[in-house]
Amino acid sequence: GRGSPFRFVLPVAGEETGGGARPRVLLVDGSTSFLAAAAAALREHGLLPEVAHSLAAARERLRTAPVAVVVLSRLLPDGDGFELARDRSGLGSARPVLRARARDERLARGLGAAVVGDDASLDELAAAVARAAAGSAVES
Repeated sequence: GRGSPFRFVLPVAGEETGGGARPRVLLVDGSTSFLAAAAAALREHGLLPEVAHSLAAARERLRTAPVAVVVLSRLLPDGDGFELARDRSGLGSARPVLRARARDERLARGLGAAVVGDDASLDELAAAVARAAAGSAVES
């Protein structure tokens, strides 16, 4: 016969806690104050934030350990954060969430990423990241 089909869903880039896996999120922004505030908001939503202040730091972090979601700002000290979203090979299995000004939202959506307005509240950002993380299971 053909046997029985099986479906496996594996969590991506999380840390086990008493309540289950907590997805890791990489925040990439040139503003230290924004990174601190956003990281606090993500922790409140049950996520494990890590921060990078540049594209180079983000690329290095993504090479060394996977994350479920990468939140990218457009303007970074060493380039355009959208470039990392364009280069899907650099993201690994991470889902991109792009912080975009209204004029850049169409471009951001064209990259196949979730988009959060640059002026969104930290709670709105955290909710968008949590939605992206919930959809980051790898199926095979």
